[in-house]
Amino acid sequence: MDEEINLLDKDIHETIVPSLMKYIQYGAESPIKDFYVRLETSSLENMEITLGPHCTEEDELQVSELRQKHGIDGVLKKSEVRIRKDS
Repeated sequence: MDEEINLLDKDIHETIVPSLMKYIQYGAESPIKDFYVRLETSSLENMEITLGPHCTEEDELQVSELRQKHGIDGVLKKSEVRIRKDS
């Protein structure tokens, strides 16, 4: 299936990112719900995980537990972006 949608192309972000940005800019719902890519094991060593501004302490705990379970040593940080929460 990867070959059908060209996920093996190293420059896939050049086509997907601008398309998704259009949805974000216009406040439209993205047609892409999940996006999976294969990662080299070594890439997990340098992974930086940024929690969104609305993540709770429980969310942070869950992410920490998943990191430990899967042996991910990278950096875990909270986003500094301030987004107001709609009521």
